[in-house]
Amino acid sequence: MSDTKPRVVGEVFFVLLLLAVSLFLLWSAYTISGFESFASAGAVPMAAAGLMAVCALVILVQTLRRPPGEPEAGLVRRLMVQVTPPALLFMLVLIVLYVVLLEQLGFLLVSFLFLYASMFVLGSFRWFLNLVVSVGTLVVIYIVFEELFSVVLPGGRLWQGVFQ
Repeated sequence: MSDTKPRVVGEVFFVLLLLAVSLFLLWSAYTISGFESFASAGAVPMAAAGLMAVCALVILVQTLRRPPGEPEAGLVRRLMVQVTPPALLFMLVLIVLYVVLLEQLGFLLVSFLFLYASMFVLGSFRWFLNLVVSVGTLVVIYIVFEELFSVVLPGGRLWQGVFQ
């Protein structure tokens, strides 16, 4: 009787992606200053990325030795459901909208909209509590950054003429 767990959908792809990223980081660390000595600027990043690549190779071999979990029929559908659930896709859309609207609408408004909407996406349907938490979070952020640290938060182009 084998206690080996079968592979999960997308596991081989993820390990290959991990290996590719670690090799890219190894190459990037080498371009810092090459490998002239153990005291050179790129030595520690190269060692970390090299260790990451070796570990990724070991994990890849171990993953490929395990039996596949389920038949390959409907692989794309299962991959979408298990690896990229709808909440993740909605959050990705919210993040992209946040980045796109930040310069136009300003930090406070876009952050409020992002926080409020993301709470619904992640399963909190209590609209009043979501509203209080979103506003409270932004009040704390505003006080800490604008007042204490004197960091100017983006105001947005839309509000420039309204409040000046």
